[in-house]
Amino acid sequence: MRNRTQMPLLLLFLLATAVALPMIPSASAESTSTDWAAQLRAMDEALARGDVPGAHASWREAYVAAHVGRGWPGMLAVGDAALRLGRATGETALYEGRARRVYLTALLRARRDASLDGVLAAGEAFGPARRPRGRPAGPRGGHRPGRALRRRPGATTGAGLP
Repeated sequence: MRNRTQMPLLLLFLLATAVALPMIPSASAESTSTDWAAQLRAMDEALARGDVPGAHASWREAYVAAHVGRGWPGMLAVGDAALRLGRATGETALYEGRARRVYLTALLRARRDASLDGVLAAGEAFGPARRPRGRPAGPRGGHRPGRALRRRPGATTGAGLP
């Protein structure tokens, strides 16, 4: 008896899914590539008008569109826009942090796409987003990985050879 009530419910669910599925908008890379650029233009226009909340909203929309687009050029443009927005609104620390995260995403996407131009552009983009004062350069403060590779007198290689 239980199977008889479940079968119509399952068929109803499948029918509703088949009807609703074509109504869900699809995210395509072509539409989002223009979306993030349009949103960044809207952000710049809002800044020119002095509409700070509108600029914040347009930047967020551009970030979402670039993120959905899955490409690195959009993320670089959104990171640059974050720095502009931070300077214009006086929230440089907040937007430098956001720019760093966006640039890192661009770097990883460029690496995934094997784009040397993208990797170099993302690396150069990290320049304006400075590290905090008092923090030395390098992975662990003053540690330099090249120093560990130098051979010490009397040290042996991994094969036991001098």
